[in-house]
Amino acid sequence: MPVEIGNLALLASLGVLTTVITLHEVGHLVAALSQGIKVEAFSVGLGPKLLSYRAADGKGGLLKGKLSGPFSSPENVEEKIVEPEKKEVKKATSIWAWGKKKEEKKEEVVVEKKEPEGVEYALRALPVGGYVSFPNNYEVDEDGVVTELDDPDLLYNRGPFSRAIVVAAGVVVNFALAWACIFGSVTTGGIVQPHYQPGLLVNQLTDPKGGAAMAGIQPKDVLLTINGNSLAGDSTSVERAVKLIRASEGKPVAIEVAHQGSQPKTRMVQTAIGTSGKYTVGVLLAPNLESVDRRTADNPVEAAGVAFKETAALSSKTFDSFLRLASTGQTEDVSGPVEIVKVGAEVARSEGPSALLQFAAVISVNLAVINSLPVPGLDGGQMVFVLAEIVSGKKLDR
Repeated sequence: MPVEIGNLALLASLGVLTTVITLHEVGHLVAALSQGIKVEAFSVGLGPKLLSYRAADGKGGLLKGKLSGPFSSPENVEEKIVEPEKKEVKKATSIWAWGKKKEEKKEEVVVEKKEPEGVEYALRALPVGGYVSFPNNYEVDEDGVVTELDDPDLLYNRGPFSRAIVVAAGVVVNFALAWACIFGSVTTGGIVQPHYQPGLLVNQLTDPKGGAAMAGIQPKDVLLTINGNSLAGDSTSVERAVKLIRASEGKPVAIEVAHQGSQPKTRMVQTAIGTSGKYTVGVLLAPNLESVDRRTADNPVEAAGVAFKETAALSSKTFDSFLRLASTGQTEDVSGPVEIVKVGAEVARSEGPSALLQFAAVISVNLAVINSLPVPGLDGGQMVFVLAEIVSGKKLDR
């Protein structure tokens, strides 16, 4: 039965999202194991467990262990027999004769040898997500008494610099992955060179009763100037237009508008405070893109430089989006996993592998930025505690 192209594109998009998240968690895993820090579990996906493998050496090794799960079979399971350990001990009593110690009895005692549990590697049902978990540095008995563990190989018993490496590793991997994806896209698909027409495109009206709508501005119109300030067609002009409108302080702004190829006309557009708390005219603007050319990089060094530049620009824009979300509550640039997969599928369907690499770079940078935020439960939130310990020189209660 043939598989539809749309289904393949959807799977490719889902695969990109899962891979980006998994590599983020691999960063944490490798950073911990390389320092001898114990790891409890590494999971790809969320939800019910489909397949799992327990490493037998207690250090995350994959050579020996036990496979389990609904898709495993007895022949796939390798049982490791742990031999009991025999120790020669001296008894507390001795035989005495004529006031002198004559003989001390010895006997062998069998002591159960506990093999340290290794990392559990698991594949779970929902392919959107993943995690690395670490053992606690305390135990709670049946009476609720908490006992601190002094094992130096537990993450929370390590020094702040060691923990900082583990915490930061996921974000570092995501930025490196974004660079690698853009490098691959530039190498295979060429360097993108967009060409813009003057003015900014009205993508949509965000307020049907806003100043732009009342002035007769419609979607697909082009805004050429605002208060005499000309607007180029690139993305930086979008930011410039927003600043000019916000600087109006409630006064009308003179906007030169070209309606579907007709002669430009200047219209007085009233500004008003929008949902963001800033002055707006009720439009969503976009660059006025005319065409896109691609050229092959002259050499790998140029491709690497372009990749660094685009990764930095993408990271800056992503940080700005989240700062805007935090300060204004605007959520236009924020999408959930389902919407992300849909966008990725459309990219894979219409533009091919090179664009899919760009999509992977965008997702990777977004994941890095989100995890960098100083929010409890995220890497950035954990890093706040680590940095506080470094500054204060004292271990904080968690």
